[in-house]
Amino acid sequence: MGEELTRSVVAERQTERRSIWRVGPDSTWTTIVPVAFIIASLLTLVLLPIYFGRHTSQTRAEITEVAEPSRRAANEIQADLSTELGHIIAWQVTGQKQFRDDYLRLLAGQQHDAETLRTLAPKLGPEVATDLKSLAKESDEWHADVVSSEFLSRQIPAEVSMTRLFEKHPSYEEALKAAASLEISIQGSIDERLTRIQDEEKLSQSLTIILTLRALTSALLVAGLGRQMRLLAREAMGRRHEAEREAAEAQHARAAAEREE
Repeated sequence: MGEELTRSVVAERQTERRSIWRVGPDSTWTTIVPVAFIIASLLTLVLLPIYFGRHTSQTRAEITEVAEPSRRAANEIQADLSTELGHIIAWQVTGQKQFRDDYLRLLAGQQHDAETLRTLAPKLGPEVATDLKSLAKESDEWHADVVSSEFLSRQIPAEVSMTRLFEKHPSYEEALKAAASLEISIQGSIDERLTRIQDEEKLSQSLTIILTLRALTSALLVAGLGRQMRLLAREAMGRRHEAEREAAEAQHARAAAEREE
């Protein structure tokens, strides 16, 4: 009877070991894997905001320190170009020096803004750099036409002045178009960076949710493991009591047999 009980217990244990999902004393994966998941999830939840926060801060710094000053400089150039023609006409009509001085002031401001853009624009991408070169070319041509047409050096007769302005007006329009195109490309670069920040924030939120769910799943797995281990302990205790009872019964039977003999 004892040998049959031993064989049944051994067979049952072999059956349990053949199932990888069975929790037992030798199934170490049931503790290592969930704990590893929890540790990895917690570490990632700590490091993830730091990584995305650093990246978004860098992008915001690019907008604040590079993109916004470039946009303001391009806007000022466009505004100065749009008003300088009026100062030229006023100088030619009235002969008052203040209009010529205002034009020269606008020209100095454009040169200062162009120098700022030459420093910052390459950091905003190739499209902005290309538009800046186009603006420099068109504005230089327009200002060279102003000098060659003697609009600032002396007062020209009205008929001659209007004829020359009409002839040079296409270069003035090209300069205005180039300034508008540069401002649009800079604004596009700003919008691209803002979109990138939004995408990174959404990705960070999604990854945080996924990692949180994974940590919760691992915690539930560990809780289920603890429950199964408690059930396994109760089962082992029950088998032990049963084995002790059967051993006691066998001993009593053996003693009774000896007495009968």
